[in-house]
Amino acid sequence: MDVWLASLDLVRDPVSPEASPLSRDESARATAMAAAPRRRFMASRIMLRLLLSAYLGDEPQEIEFSYGSSGKPSMAGRPASAPLHFNLSHSRDRVLIAVARTPVGIDLETPRRLEDLEGLARRFFSQGEVRALARIPAAHRLDAFFACWTRKEAYLKMIGQGISKGLKSVEVAFSPGQEPAVISSDQRPDAQCSMHHLEPEPGLVGALAVQGGADTVNCWSVR
Repeated sequence: MDVWLASLDLVRDPVSPEASPLSRDESARATAMAAAPRRRFMASRIMLRLLLSAYLGDEPQEIEFSYGSSGKPSMAGRPASAPLHFNLSHSRDRVLIAVARTPVGIDLETPRRLEDLEGLARRFFSQGEVRALARIPAAHRLDAFFACWTRKEAYLKMIGQGISKGLKSVEVAFSPGQEPAVISSDQRPDAQCSMHHLEPEPGLVGALAVQGGADTVNCWSVR
């Protein structure tokens, strides 16, 4: 189980979508975006293709993806006996990519001050999570909020649902001293996983959810 952190600046001024190693559908998506999100999308997808090509031995442009009902990308054309799963998330100029042999979900956030933290919690968190957050001292509440958020999103991405199904559909453990874990899920109550808290570099927080568990998580940086 590998997790890779990379700066999107490593992909210098991505070339036009048509001249990049992106697929036709990725190029079409990029072309429809404004300049800033287009650059982030292209840089993260190019970095993903470069990493996966190292695992597979294929050229980056030869890698094919398929997409689930909620848009989660996965490897296409891989034998069932040798699956390769991945997931990525980016925040500002950083991208976090997970590569595993079982379904995986990852989320990355840059914590920032929130005007109405409690209101956001009531909107997106379960009642149990709202109560748990209220018990945490105010000085640590912001960190706890983002720990909860990233774990919920990582789990939903692992099961292929994404946050479109509602962050309230899963409840996670996030209080100080608690091991990261899924407490309950309305979406896939049978989806057992291991949850990991990530701090890939100062100023960033993330979470990793691996179906079936992962004894070892190797964290790497692309430089």
